[in-house]
Amino acid sequence: EFKLVPTDHIIFSRNVRDLCDQECREHGIHSWSLPPIVGTYEECYERCQKYPWALLVSAISMTHDISDFEAWMQAGAEMNTMILQLTEQLNPYPRELPPLGMRCRRCETCACPTENCRHPESLLHATEGYGIHIMNTMEQEGITGYYDGQTIVCFGLIFLQDF
Repeated sequence: EFKLVPTDHIIFSRNVRDLCDQECREHGIHSWSLPPIVGTYEECYERCQKYPWALLVSAISMTHDISDFEAWMQAGAEMNTMILQLTEQLNPYPRELPPLGMRCRRCETCACPTENCRHPESLLHATEGYGIHIMNTMEQEGITGYYDGQTIVCFGLIFLQDF
């Protein structure tokens, strides 16, 4: 599903950002697409507010077991590829605000924080890392965020100056 929404319809929450930051630290995940590298909550919020519109995108993937981590990773990778393709068509790089989706997993091991990103042209930032409450935003905008115990729902946001 796709829906163009005004940026002020997107639900931001410091709690979402703090949870993302805490989870990343607890699991030792370092990435150019996650906090604290993407900036503070306030910086991320302000970055998004510079764009009046956002294309909210969701896609589903079927699995036999909703707790299958590999199925989630595969679905997230497919969504990230779709988001990057849409971004290039709608609003090509360079841009101050990369598209948002699942955290970037392009490289097996992210170069962060010791080296620059190896693929900045295809870097996505994590939606939760910006403090965006994506499930509440999807529900508010009438986009299905849950189906059943065999359906994975992935999402992304592309911020736009115009359309």
